[in-house]
Amino acid sequence: MSRRPFSIVRRLTILVVAVMVVMLCLNAYLFLRSTQPMAWQLAGTLARSIHVVRTALQQAPAAQRDALARALRFGGFPVHRATAAPPYTQAPPPFDPFPLLAQPPRFGPPQFGPPRPGLWPDRGPPPDARPWPMHEGPAPAQRLDWAEQLRSKLDFPITLSWLHPAPPGPPLLRVRFSVDMEEWVIDMPGGGRPPMAPLLLALLLLVGVGVAAAAATVAGVRWITRPMAQLADEVAARQRELRPITQASPVAAELRPLVEAFNGLVGAVTAADATRQQLLAGLSHDLRTPLARLRLRMECMCPDDQLESMEHDFQALAHIVDQFLAYAQGEADVAPGSPEPLGALARRIARSHGEGKVQVEIEDPAAGELLVPDIALHRVLSNLIDNAAAHGLAPIVLCIRSVARECQLLVLDSGPGIGAERFEEAQQPFVRLQAGRAGIGHCGLGLAIVAQIARRLHGRVFLHAFDGQQSGVGVALPFPTHI
Repeated sequence: MSRRPFSIVRRLTILVVAVMVVMLCLNAYLFLRSTQPMAWQLAGTLARSIHVVRTALQQAPAAQRDALARALRFGGFPVHRATAAPPYTQAPPPFDPFPLLAQPPRFGPPQFGPPRPGLWPDRGPPPDARPWPMHEGPAPAQRLDWAEQLRSKLDFPITLSWLHPAPPGPPLLRVRFSVDMEEWVIDMPGGGRPPMAPLLLALLLLVGVGVAAAAATVAGVRWITRPMAQLADEVAARQRELRPITQASPVAAELRPLVEAFNGLVGAVTAADATRQQLLAGLSHDLRTPLARLRLRMECMCPDDQLESMEHDFQALAHIVDQFLAYAQGEADVAPGSPEPLGALARRIARSHGEGKVQVEIEDPAAGELLVPDIALHRVLSNLIDNAAAHGLAPIVLCIRSVARECQLLVLDSGPGIGAERFEEAQQPFVRLQAGRAGIGHCGLGLAIVAQIARRLHGRVFLHAFDGQQSGVGVALPFPTHI
């Protein structure tokens, strides 16, 4: 399984989004935690109200308790005798986020002071009335839901149940307690809890702000790293032709040293290539005259049998000089020649290597009529045929075909060919895969010249691996517009 490529943008984006998610969760937790004391305080207020209602019913005459119950509707919470309470159906407790995310206050519930005196001015306070009707002391350690918070604040037994109201609405909490052996109930819609709608709205707003901030951060990261992507595209566009990066458009200050270093590297490579080109061109030109003079002297001074034995050496030297000159001319961007039909050019090159030695097969007539630069393609096909003749086995076949909008020129022979693991190495200049071939006029420039011309024509060199019968090397050129 291959690893995904390293990406600074992706890692920075993941880091920023992770930080935003953590901050969002922390803010939500702190928000809920900060609202817990208010919920605890509201539970204490409701518990006090329940205690006041029970105390008032205890002190009222039995005949007046129904009227008092109608008068004691606090906050829209009706008070009934248990026998007269509406027969609602049971309901599950609603979701309460506070027990999950927060604890009760550490130092006990907030204190609200003693009840106000004078509730019954004609009778005075009851003798058993206590100034603190709720439990005091530290809050329970376990998490309590809303109903249990109410129960924990009262010092008399109550029964709590969640019910479905007759009109559709939120579940109500029925609090049942006893007054002089009579059962009374208080119905609290929603359980008297703080409404969840504002809390959920606040949480949704918090989530929305977090998502918007994350999106803005990701867009900002993309915007910040855009100059790096543009620089990468500029470098990738120079794979075929190495040239400096112009600073016509503004370059980020952080990337300017990198651009200058790249341009310096391009200058050094270009100077080295120019020196090599001059060396090869000068060497090939300077060797031609001495070789011609040496050959003329040998023809005048040596017998025919000795001259015939040295002819092969003269041909090897001439081939090496021609290869040097061809490679130097390719580096110098010499004109590739005049247009000529590919089929006619292939037949002419095949005949120059001897009648019957190279077979020409044109699978696509349209590819055979394609106009190509004659000098450039002559060098390509001649080098491929020379390599096949020197390293392969007869018969040699020059195949012209069209594959996926490419015109492919493939030279095949019956030899084992080049291994795929060494094909890239074979395209480098002055590389000889078989060192023994150096003495017969091969200097390691054949495939280098082919690859060089293919790049100039916006094509590529490809390998036809040995399939049990044939192997070879070919050139694929864009068909038909870019040649």
